[in-house]
Amino acid sequence: MMNLFHEMGMAAMAYKGKGNDDKQACILLVVDFTGTLRYWWDNSLDTITQDSIINHVEIRQQEDEEGFMHDIEVPNAMEVLIHTLTMHFIGNPKEE
Repeated sequence: MMNLFHEMGMAAMAYKGKGNDDKQACILLVVDFTGTLRYWWDNSLDTITQDSIINHVEIRQQEDEEGFMHDIEVPNAMEVLIHTLTMHFIGNPKEE
């Protein structure tokens, strides 16, 4: 599974390299799911959870030129997707 997740990360980078954003790269990966991954996506996750993965953003603080801090939204759908897959199929290594 770890090899598959690594390949998914590389595919996401290739999608982004072709001008797709993080959300689009996530959607492109999900569309290509087959077998166990397709079953997991379609049957283990409800549509709210699927949408929350695809549309996930991280709030980060960034300093502007004048020294003021501002919250910015950084899309990270791919990180959340791979993390969710890892936790489902492999589990949390800290719990062992």
